[in-house]
Amino acid sequence: MSCLIVQMALCAFPVCLRLPAMTRQTLIEAVDGWIDRQPGHGPFHDGPVEGLRFMRTAAPVSPEPIIYQPQICLNLRGAKQLLIGDRIVDYDEMQFLLLSIDLPVRGRVTRIGEASTFLGLILEIDIGAMVKVAERAALDRPPEERAGPGLFVADLTGDMMDAIERLMRLSDRPEAIPVLAPAIKDELYYWLLTGPYGRDVRRLFPADSHAQRIARAIAAIREDLTAPVSVPELAGLSGMSVSSFHQHFRTVTSMSPIQYQKRLRLLSARDIMLCEGVNVSQAAFRVGYESPSQFSREYARTFGAPPRRDIEQINPA
Repeated sequence: MSCLIVQMALCAFPVCLRLPAMTRQTLIEAVDGWIDRQPGHGPFHDGPVEGLRFMRTAAPVSPEPIIYQPQICLNLRGAKQLLIGDRIVDYDEMQFLLLSIDLPVRGRVTRIGEASTFLGLILEIDIGAMVKVAERAALDRPPEERAGPGLFVADLTGDMMDAIERLMRLSDRPEAIPVLAPAIKDELYYWLLTGPYGRDVRRLFPADSHAQRIARAIAAIREDLTAPVSVPELAGLSGMSVSSFHQHFRTVTSMSPIQYQKRLRLLSARDIMLCEGVNVSQAAFRVGYESPSQFSREYARTFGAPPRRDIEQINPA
């Protein structure tokens, strides 16, 4: 009798039982196919789901300063490297970088893959949603004896790959995205929280973790870039002593609070010059520099060229 029931069940659900297993190649084909259907020809493409982006390029990329928000950065083809303060982070094909805080970085493609292109995927993380998933799953929080970096690198698992591929499939059913995309993202968070590196993930995202307490200080710095950094105020906002705050901030971000603000100021000034067309002195003053000459020197050290020349190289018009 039991055998008959099993056979009836197999006949009742043939499609579900015979779905092909997700592979790296099918995920790559889904992403490549979606990019091929887009009108733009640049390296970056917004995906079908909010917070999902792709990068495809046919050549290694020089280090480019940018701000990374909490996100998953996955290499589908090729390899990348990030320079974060005085730290170098490499991650290879089918590995992902997980960031839990906003970080100014210099990222570059170090190796292209098959088909003579690098292919990467970026998915923004909703920290509040991830914390709720951990609470619903009643996952324990490992003890946090000291602060660690606000990021780590790990291998992509099959469960994560499957969830990401199903996000891609929603491009063919846009009407389903508002309903299904949040659920698939929650599933992805679950695999992150319970996977081989789950203990590391669960240390990064609780509101009272070292990483998220430093994140509150980072938010205060970003709120007003023109204000001088007040370490005592930032330490109080993070619920730490000044000495502890200094130590944890550098451990989490790989730079000091003053260095962090300087990177943000220079990146913001670059955006202002590119998007609004203001001159060098105006951009410098708007982000808190009192001396345009000092701004130009620090800008050239960061971007490899003085402000005017750098902007002309990016946008000759």
